[in-house]
Amino acid sequence: KNPDIFTSIGNLRWQKNYSTMIRAFNIFLKNNPNAILKIFGDGPDKNNLLELINELKLKKKVILKGYCDYSVIAKELSKTYIYLQSSISEGLPKSLLEAISSGCPVVTTDAGGCKEISKNFGFCVKINNPDEFANAMIDLYNKKSYWQKCYKKCLFYRKSLSWDILTGKVINVYNRISI
Repeated sequence: KNPDIFTSIGNLRWQKNYSTMIRAFNIFLKNNPNAILKIFGDGPDKNNLLELINELKLKKKVILKGYCDYSVIAKELSKTYIYLQSSISEGLPKSLLEAISSGCPVVTTDAGGCKEISKNFGFCVKINNPDEFANAMIDLYNKKSYWQKCYKKCLFYRKSLSWDILTGKVINVYNRISI
């Protein structure tokens, strides 16, 4: 894992609230100027996010990667030190599961299933709060023993988070309630 690499994956749309993440990352950079945030995905908010990145002078620090093949994303997650997700609205966040399965401790917001999924793997903060999001990033980054504990839990639980196992659990729930 490269301690300077932070990653996020998702459509660039209002529900993902990347503006909060970018503002939080700007705060984080004050004490960690070598860090880089790579955001994978595309969507209708791309131009607004590029404007925010330019306004905050983060052009070399926050990189919008666009859509990429999964093999590229998997390689990136293998290097990622902390995975970030700042959603306002979420269902079952597949990208969060993929990040944890790749050994990435996380900072996420309390949207949809994020809190339940992230509780053993990092921090979950209030929605739409750049300061709290930044503080969680700083804590996870600076508290190396806690980062290591989250990383080890990611690796330990990765098999139980596989797509096959999770979809099997959902199907079992549907089968129980439909009878």
